[in-house]
Amino acid sequence: MAALASNYETIIGIDLGTTYSCVSYFNTETNTTEVIPTPHGRTMPSWVAFTAEGKTVGHPAKSQVASNPNNTVYDIKRIIGRGFTDEVVQEEKEKFPFKVMDGGNGDCRVVVDWRGSKKSLSPEEISSFILAELKLAAEKHLGKAITKVPQFSLTYHLFSTSLTPTHPHRPSSPSLLTSTTSSARLPRMPDASLASRSSASSTSPPPPPSRTACTPTRRRPLAPPRPTSPTCSFSTSVEEPSMSPASP
Repeated sequence: MAALASNYETIIGIDLGTTYSCVSYFNTETNTTEVIPTPHGRTMPSWVAFTAEGKTVGHPAKSQVASNPNNTVYDIKRIIGRGFTDEVVQEEKEKFPFKVMDGGNGDCRVVVDWRGSKKSLSPEEISSFILAELKLAAEKHLGKAITKVPQFSLTYHLFSTSLTPTHPHRPSSPSLLTSTTSSARLPRMPDASLASRSSASSTSPPPPPSRTACTPTRRRPLAPPRPTSPTCSFSTSVEEPSMSPASP
């Protein structure tokens, strides 16, 4: 397969995981997707630690959890997009060593000591520190700045963290970041209203009714067995001649 044209945008994908995260990009020369290594490996722990000097992300944050448990945040994706009264939040906050509290309007807030003062951060803010670290690793590897994000990526993130994602056309890929400033637009998702209008104006016959809408019918009794045709029987015995004298 020939390599793609050089004027294509360089696209990276970030997988923000609950435990580990990673970043990859599409190589237009080999037409393959390659994982971009971080300073500590191909994947990075989704951990953020807050200290008096600043913050650390990834492996450095995980390595100092024993000495700073109350200010080391991990598994934050479990409560992202959920209200404070959610059952999952109430269950998870009892397991976290850091403090999770009500932000005042029903959302979750994580309270940490950062640079000598108390900070109240949302799960989305903490996740943004992980995304920024992966974005920096991608910029160092590619040698160019990541400048824009497709519009659907944020929508997909909200649907992926909701309790009941029901949109049939939501993309299943991770959030994409592009490194050029081309004016090319992403293809729009099909509109349900347009699809309904086009199907109504079509001359094709309506689809058959669903089987689930039909009422179950009683099973017919089995028919009696058909009579079989008569068969011929053959005798293998040979009749012996009579030994009586013949009549005169």
